[in-house]
Amino acid sequence: MAGIITITFNPSLDKSIDAPCLEPDRKLHCSAVGYHPGGGGINISRVLKRLGENPVTSYLSGGFYGKHIQQLLLQEGIESNAIKIKAQTRENIIILDTSSGRQYLLDTPGPVIQSTEWQRLLKLVARQKAEFIAGSGSIPPGVPVDIYARLARIAHKQNAKLIIDTSGEALQHALAEKVFLIKPNLKELAHISGKENVNRDEAMDYAVSIIGKGRCKNIVVSLAAEGALLASEKYKLKIHAPVVNAVSTIGAGDSMTAGIIYGLAKRMTMPDAVKFGVACGTATTLHPGCLLANKEDIKLLYKKINNAKAGCVSIN
Repeated sequence: MAGIITITFNPSLDKSIDAPCLEPDRKLHCSAVGYHPGGGGINISRVLKRLGENPVTSYLSGGFYGKHIQQLLLQEGIESNAIKIKAQTRENIIILDTSSGRQYLLDTPGPVIQSTEWQRLLKLVARQKAEFIAGSGSIPPGVPVDIYARLARIAHKQNAKLIIDTSGEALQHALAEKVFLIKPNLKELAHISGKENVNRDEAMDYAVSIIGKGRCKNIVVSLAAEGALLASEKYKLKIHAPVVNAVSTIGAGDSMTAGIIYGLAKRMTMPDAVKFGVACGTATTLHPGCLLANKEDIKLLYKKINNAKAGCVSIN
């Protein structure tokens, strides 16, 4: 029995490049080219592995880029189940302009997925047993918008705790099945609340409203560099993130989700698990490109959150 399974419907081969500057009509001599396996569930697995867990990551994989992702995951010691697709897996490009320190993410569209392909991925998950199932990331063309709702039904049958980190209509559909935990940002919280915008002061009330309607047991609202809100029947808390010199935010949200899952797997209370998640997300911002967090930084930042007098505040 796998303790943790992660699902990625739209993985990517992430290519990072350092450029001396970004100027048109000029040959730019680049350096520090790197390749990393990417996509929501895959990033979650990468951080969990660094924390000593052994997640099983399942994803759709096609073409050269898909094979490259498999090789990179193998190098990191991550157990993976790649469902082959006919189309080429996407490639994302991250460019660091070293003259300005600015970073650019070129996020490409996913390939068209055949119905038999995404169905095979769901059947694979249905055959596995896990305590936690994490579905994260965008949905490529061809995958139905209710895919996370279907995943929720599988989790219910297995009595597994489902953590969803996605957006838009896919998140709306998932909530119809009552999931264990979702991790929206303010924009995503507004969407599922039927609002154009939700500010930080209003966020807890809207999250509690969703909990009260029985659509979700726990909501962790990401506040980026400020930390996160935790809403459940038992808790209404704000967890403050430590102040750091952020280098890159790529993968920070996935890292937070990984930290929450890790904390719950280690039988932390929900507040402590979210603190650990905030530590993981913050730790990832310390590293350039798609390198993600390391265990030493996570432990140090988690200690800082616990030691801070205002690290965790109850919201009435």
